[in-house]
Amino acid sequence: MGHLETPFVQLAFFLVGVNLIAFFFYLKKTLHHLDPSRVVPNRVRNALDTMAGGLVILDNQQRIVLANTAFSKSIGMEQDELQGIEISKLSWIADTDNIPTQMPWDVPLEGGEANTGATVQLRDRDNDLHTYIVNCSAVFSDAGQRRGVLASFEDVTELENKRTELSRTLKVLRTSRDEIREKNQELQRLATEDPLTGCVNRRSFFETLEAAWKSSRRNDGVLGCIMLDIDHFKMVNDNHGHSVGDLVLKTVAIAIRESVGDGGTVCRYGGEEFCILLPHLDLEQSTQMAELARSAVESLMLPGFTVTTSLGVTCASLGAKGPQEMIEQADRALYAAKHHGRNQVIRWDVMPEESPEQREEDQAVESKYSDHDNLLETEVPFHAVSALMSAMAYRDAATAEHSRRVADLCVAVARDMLPARECYILEIAALLHDIGKIGVPDSILLKPGPLTDAEWKIMDTHDRVGVEIVAAAFSCP
Repeated sequence: MGHLETPFVQLAFFLVGVNLIAFFFYLKKTLHHLDPSRVVPNRVRNALDTMAGGLVILDNQQRIVLANTAFSKSIGMEQDELQGIEISKLSWIADTDNIPTQMPWDVPLEGGEANTGATVQLRDRDNDLHTYIVNCSAVFSDAGQRRGVLASFEDVTELENKRTELSRTLKVLRTSRDEIREKNQELQRLATEDPLTGCVNRRSFFETLEAAWKSSRRNDGVLGCIMLDIDHFKMVNDNHGHSVGDLVLKTVAIAIRESVGDGGTVCRYGGEEFCILLPHLDLEQSTQMAELARSAVESLMLPGFTVTTSLGVTCASLGAKGPQEMIEQADRALYAAKHHGRNQVIRWDVMPEESPEQREEDQAVESKYSDHDNLLETEVPFHAVSALMSAMAYRDAATAEHSRRVADLCVAVARDMLPARECYILEIAALLHDIGKIGVPDSILLKPGPLTDAEWKIMDTHDRVGVEIVAAAFSCP
């Protein structure tokens, strides 16, 4: 023991201890990078390298013992570089759709159970993102001890990119679909509403009128109809200007709609004239509604003047043969209200008697109704007209729009010259006056340049085609 105090012996022990520790760490470092080819036969390595998917063998410390060629090429590293590296040190990133709490190979390393179908993502040295589906299973020795993990990597980057692109496209399509739906709703609103007053326009009203008329036939004629006209509206435009006239129309329309509520349909029938359709209301109830609307308009506070209205009321139970005849009854009652002092409601069934002087004075105006009672015995269904116009618009939108403009002009001119039924027929005639162009070939109908003589002969047949279409669709002479 005395020799232990000798400096030389102490130096020897010190050097031996230091070298043992240094050699331990040196061997540990060296063993991490031993060439697995010494323990893995070449035929096995070649077999692994021929696999299309990536394959990695890990030890219990998650160090890469062996990586095949497919995996090394996929991440842009040489096989020699990968040996001995902890696999968790690679540039794995969390999947934004399904953030993992642990990596796929942790499961077999901790519990020995296989883990399949896990998705991971990795950025290679070029910063490209790769997506893998990973299947992991534990590797056991003959004695049953867990020695590592065998992990397979299926590169689904291209599929993931397609999925991402498809998701992006679907998002764009959903956005476009929503925008198209909003545009269609806006177009539907513009197509069915009067842009100035917000009331239903004439052509949309005709379809509603037909449906309500059919329903009233099953309900003992319970369907009220009111024609309303703003008194002396031309004087408002002449004295205050058309901008004030537009304001009056908007204000009156709001008052009428608020009076009617959800129980009826208010239509701007033309100019300063409105038609109110009241399903499920009989004549008495319709008259009360008309008086309510008249009072609401009369009480409006307008700058510098007041507005009154004249109203005519009828009901489907008063003998009208069709919806247009019912409109004409209300229109005649309206005319009587305007002639007998305005700002009042008159019912079709109690029309006031006129004095001989008034009768003589009105004879010229009343004559417009006298010759038409038996002229139009059949109603023209407007839904059929709408169907033909839809076909025309699909075939040639410009012609369909032209026909609508012609119809608007016809109604504007004829409103004070013809009874309501004939004005309705005139409007339909204007809408369908070019319907025969459906039978003209596209090469001629849509030709941008001038037509030849032969093409004009074919174009001239559209009149006859139109007559045949109308004759086949309607029985009205």
